[in-house]
Amino acid sequence: MYKSISLTLKNINKFRKIFQFNTNFSLSNKDFFQLYDNSNIIQRIFLRKNVNLLIEKEKEKNNYIGYIWFEKHNKHHSSINSINVIQDNNLIYYYETLINPLKNDSLITYECEDNEVNIDILSKLGFKRAKGFIELETQCTEYVTASAPNNITFSIVEKDKDEKARCLLQNEIFNNDNRIPINIEDIYYDEAQEYYFDKGAIFIELGGIPIGYGQIIVEDKVAIIVNFGIVRKYRKEGYGKVLLCYLLNIARDNEFSKVSLKVDSNNVDAFKLYRSLGFNIKRELYTWQKTKFQ
Repeated sequence: MYKSISLTLKNINKFRKIFQFNTNFSLSNKDFFQLYDNSNIIQRIFLRKNVNLLIEKEKEKNNYIGYIWFEKHNKHHSSINSINVIQDNNLIYYYETLINPLKNDSLITYECEDNEVNIDILSKLGFKRAKGFIELETQCTEYVTASAPNNITFSIVEKDKDEKARCLLQNEIFNNDNRIPINIEDIYYDEAQEYYFDKGAIFIELGGIPIGYGQIIVEDKVAIIVNFGIVRKYRKEGYGKVLLCYLLNIARDNEFSKVSLKVDSNNVDAFKLYRSLGFNIKRELYTWQKTKFQ
């Protein structure tokens, strides 16, 4: 008999034991214990709530054979940070059991480095490969500059004031990128997360009007640029480079040694921009997604 159970203090050492095989399913599976062991008591409670373990009940003994660590972004969307089963048989059934707690989400996403095994399993579970991403990284050692018109300014997104403006701007920037539109609740949720970095949520403005947005979040002491973009009518005019330089300098001012980001593997212009500012390829990832409509 197999079933999924919650992660608790009583079984966390069992989890540690099978977690040593974390990268078997995908090399890009995130490291739960690197985060957990550096968190305080309250943070650990919330982290444990997002992990389920798969056990095989055999008489009076529980054999731990798999796990899933997920993240709830909003009431519609969850992502998988790490998932793996250490058995060799009945894999589809095991993985289906692990993702079952997320079945009510409209969207489930998972970023991974493909191999023959995970391609087969994810496909049979109803996931579709949506996008390819290249993860880039640069050392944050020197200030960078880019020429900008005199009427370009920058401002930090203020909490409890700019959420609506940020929401509208992000939806305008990414409206043709197959992203699900966000709402103000998603912005508030983002601001409440441990990774959120107040000084790194930046509007770029032309004549006082926001024309782009970029954001630094912090994971494992690394600055990561996300939600980066310029409104379509102002693209290819150098504003993206100006904003990126501004974010890199914020990272340096705050003593981050590395900055990373992801770019769509089909976005040649963005890739050239990042490479021109010293970013190097770290790895290539694919986003798999499962929706209720598939």
